[in-house]
Amino acid sequence: MAIYRRLLSLIMLIGLLGLTFAPRKAVQPISAAYSAAPLTQAETLLAQMTVEEKIGQLFLIGFYGTDLSDSAQITRLIRDYHLGGVTLSLANNNFGPGEDALATYQTFVADLQAIAWEAANPEEADGSATYLPLLIGIQQPGNGSGTDQIITGITQLPNQMTIGATWNPQYAYQVGERLGKELSALGFNLLLGPSLDVIDSVEQWQAANSFGGDANWVALMGQEYIRGVKTGSQGDMLVVARHFPGAGRADRAPDSEVATVLKPIDSLHRTELRPFFAVTGAADSDLPQADGVLVSHIRYEALQGTIRTTTKPVSLDPNALQKLFQEPSLATWEAQGGLVVSDNLASQAVRLFFDPSNQSFDARQVFLSALTAGNHLLMVDGLVTPEDEAGYLALIDVMGFFADKYREDPVFATLVDDAVLKILNKKLAIYDQFDLSTVHPLPEDLAVFAENQDFLFAIARDSVTLVSPGAESLEVLLPNPPGLRERMVFITDVSSARQCTRCETVTDFSDRNLMNVILTLYGPQASGQISATHLSYFSYADLKNYLDDTLREQEHPVYTELLLAEWVVFAQLEDSADRANATALKQLLVERPDLLNDKQVVVFSFGAPSLFDATEISKFTAYYALYSKGQNFIDVAARILFQDISTGGALPASMPAVGYEVLEATLPDPTQVIPLMVDDVFLAEMIAEGELDVEIPGLDDPELTPVPELTVTPMLPVEFRVGDDIPLLAGPIVDHNGHQVADGTRVQFQIANLSDATQLTQVMDTVTDDGMARVMLPIRSAGFIEIRVISLPAERSSVLQIDVPDEGVATIVEINPEPVEETPAPTPTLTLT
Repeated sequence: MAIYRRLLSLIMLIGLLGLTFAPRKAVQPISAAYSAAPLTQAETLLAQMTVEEKIGQLFLIGFYGTDLSDSAQITRLIRDYHLGGVTLSLANNNFGPGEDALATYQTFVADLQAIAWEAANPEEADGSATYLPLLIGIQQPGNGSGTDQIITGITQLPNQMTIGATWNPQYAYQVGERLGKELSALGFNLLLGPSLDVIDSVEQWQAANSFGGDANWVALMGQEYIRGVKTGSQGDMLVVARHFPGAGRADRAPDSEVATVLKPIDSLHRTELRPFFAVTGAADSDLPQADGVLVSHIRYEALQGTIRTTTKPVSLDPNALQKLFQEPSLATWEAQGGLVVSDNLASQAVRLFFDPSNQSFDARQVFLSALTAGNHLLMVDGLVTPEDEAGYLALIDVMGFFADKYREDPVFATLVDDAVLKILNKKLAIYDQFDLSTVHPLPEDLAVFAENQDFLFAIARDSVTLVSPGAESLEVLLPNPPGLRERMVFITDVSSARQCTRCETVTDFSDRNLMNVILTLYGPQASGQISATHLSYFSYADLKNYLDDTLREQEHPVYTELLLAEWVVFAQLEDSADRANATALKQLLVERPDLLNDKQVVVFSFGAPSLFDATEISKFTAYYALYSKGQNFIDVAARILFQDISTGGALPASMPAVGYEVLEATLPDPTQVIPLMVDDVFLAEMIAEGELDVEIPGLDDPELTPVPELTVTPMLPVEFRVGDDIPLLAGPIVDHNGHQVADGTRVQFQIANLSDATQLTQVMDTVTDDGMARVMLPIRSAGFIEIRVISLPAERSSVLQIDVPDEGVATIVEINPEPVEETPAPTPTLTLT
């Protein structure tokens, strides 16, 4: 009956395609409103602008506080100096307190836009000023406090490493879509993210905010994330990808010190730049294309030669940036309006580069270097603070300096005009028209925050990873979940933060979270698997206090409960300089490992699993990575502990502590048998479009019914003859983790002519798309051919045998070999002597 099902599916698919191939309205790109002549409108605006208005558009400024009074520095910059954009952040205290946090944030953003509107005086008869909406930008990489700028009111989304661990691009799209909806509802129109860094390991400083260590997967996740943001915001948000040209090999954060990366140019193209190519000129439509790239303060030997202390970071080096933007994908994208955005030009990294003593800051030199290097939009944070008028005055001085230079230097004027034209075009792509009614967010927009977000639990479930030991070993070590009479101790790395200096402290990861979820799911009022009287909980602060107070050790409740416990469960966050207790578990493993002897020690990492070395991990019964600390991840941890669900994710980056190499794990699994078949979907499309005349025998032909147990299966009864092309499909091809291989994985179709032993095997090379590989096999002469597929190191596939007569119809048979079973590793035996 299998052939009946395939044939029916093909006929139904042809019917469906027949419907969908009717003419329909084309999907418009986001910038469709200006697709006819956006440049003309932007040029018209540019011609109307004063020099000072043009200069103001070049700056994207971070400022401190929420004061928008007439005398406030940020108000004066917008009103008097025609500032083009601002960024908001938690560190700058931009999100003040309020009974309704979301309404407070939305009102603040709207008030910023209102200042620009009022400053332009659009109703004055002389029309002396041009109204241009502000770019209002934010970083919101996920995982709440510690990384997000908004931590109250908005949905706490998972970080990028969590998404990477699912190996499912659909989740990247869903997170991006939710983020785009919510930020757009608040009035933001510029997202500084996602990060497209390809990291070496989970131990790097930026690991949690990276999709992983495989460039192909980072590229794919980045595309879908950006697609989601633009869809969710309905095209009202610009996306600037970070940290161009890639900071995955940087050994320090780019805002603290200018890092140096020693890497050959071919590796830079193959790894670091690949995700940026994917979201610029190589993007397949407007939606997954980034509007800008944020250039990091980093030095690359491959671009700049021997690195010396005087070598500028790429962000300030015109020769290095020029080399980068000579790459075809980037050159095309930049020529079509792509924005180049500098990283923070007032960061510690830049200050130390120009003055290692950090005693002076020549703003003119720094900002001029950035603009002449090739940046179009200059991001500056740390100068506009109410306590320090000097920074504000330095910024005004630079704007005046730029205006004077514009009037005196035609080359500089052209540079400014080109940059401003790009900025204007991007603003025109967001708004139908420049007036307050289209720019202001509306209170009813906040309804998006009440929408269902069930996908977050699915992400948590599908990302959780068993780091150590292997699955088979775990079945031996933990055959059963905690029992009713077993005592359990929960020790949690607590996380708290404030949205602003006047806001209340919010604990987003408390010492009772995991225990409370377990009681809700498995306690006396639920399944009754555990007793509340057998559970106790402590914070990492409690644990550290116990370890530091050796004089009263036996009186401490941590000591007492650890002695009695059969299970000890740790909820670990990432190491952070802001949390002195983050390393309490490491301290316990060094000073009192005996307290964990003969106990089931389970560690859940709610951040990048980067803190423990191989020796420390060997002391854990089980080590899981959940990557993010939202409530859904706590729920999943509880279900994992009680064996209600199994782990669904895999490490997205290498982890030397457990011998995991991501570039090996993402290779095709050599034990698989790659499916190979005639491409039914492609055939159906060709038939529906009238490009292929085929004859499909009746369904009642008994010869079409094979015995189900046979491993030799006739293919679909579509007739091919000499002169036809046969569409072939191989896949899905999976990697060592059981996930589809990344797009672009090399595949070879090997065609052997069995009727002529003198002919060499023909090879047709292609690459995967969505885990599948496709080729068109031309049949130019009669013969008996056999087709196999390999995608190294996977060398086994089903086999197609095609018998093509001189006249008449070819016969196609599929042969399915038995899958290879992995030989189990020998079990060590103890020899007594």
